[in-house]
Amino acid sequence: VPSCEFFPMEAIKTNILGSENVFNTSIKNRVKKVIFLSTDKAVFPINVMGMSKAIMEKIAFSKIKNSKKFNTIISGVRYGNVLLSRGSVIPLFISQAKKNEDLTLTDIEMTRFMLPLSESIDLVVKAFKSSKQGQIFIKKSPTAYVKDIAHEIIKIFQSKSKIKLIGTRHGEKKYETLASSVELSNA
Repeated sequence: VPSCEFFPMEAIKTNILGSENVFNTSIKNRVKKVIFLSTDKAVFPINVMGMSKAIMEKIAFSKIKNSKKFNTIISGVRYGNVLLSRGSVIPLFISQAKKNEDLTLTDIEMTRFMLPLSESIDLVVKAFKSSKQGQIFIKKSPTAYVKDIAHEIIKIFQSKSKIKLIGTRHGEKKYETLASSVELSNA
């Protein structure tokens, strides 16, 4: 499946159009609960992926506000980087380390929220079990410097790789945010 950053229309089709279809179909068929999955990139979005996730969240909340006559609970979860997921830099670093290639790092100060897959699944299950209309579950996650992750992967794979700075890419944030100040004031 192509990355949404390299194929922005896929982000729009999946996160905006696809999510609206799921919300509408769920409401029409009286599904009890819908949990959408969002990302820290939806907070102050600067790229298509983040913008499409932010719009998905807005669509979800507009469904809730504009239709008081349905019983479908719509809520969501938002987290940072899920370790070893398709969007994580870790598989790239592992591949580069195994080939003794330079590990490409965009910014020496860049940090990311890191969440093990099991904890991200637990958060979704918790949302299914206990969410109320319009809630977003946000898991506090530790941050890590991406450079530290790269160094550890080099050690783990006993690689001869070096770290190569390539500069920040378009649409890439130095630091992520899990919730805006407005959201935190209502948390």
